[in-house]
Amino acid sequence: MTEQQLSPLKKAIHDLGEHFESVQIFESTHQSAEVGGTVHASAGVGNWYARYGQIREWVIRTEEETKCGVRSEFVEKDNNDKD
Repeated sequence: MTEQQLSPLKKAIHDLGEHFESVQIFESTHQSAEVGGTVHASAGVGNWYARYGQIREWVIRTEEETKCGVRSEFVEKDNNDKD
């Protein structure tokens, strides 16, 4: 990732960090010259434990919502198959 690409990320973190206790930003971009074509970066400021906890909660909730959605699809399919 080039400094030109990282500059807006650093600015956004700095600007948001002036208003919030903690900020964490993840980004990705396509660069065909890289293996796989996608590169990523992340940066944050503020309370590391708050950032880590918030990210972890988001991951757990998102995974559980996905699992619940899949279970609902199977229940609905099973109910339709019985009809």
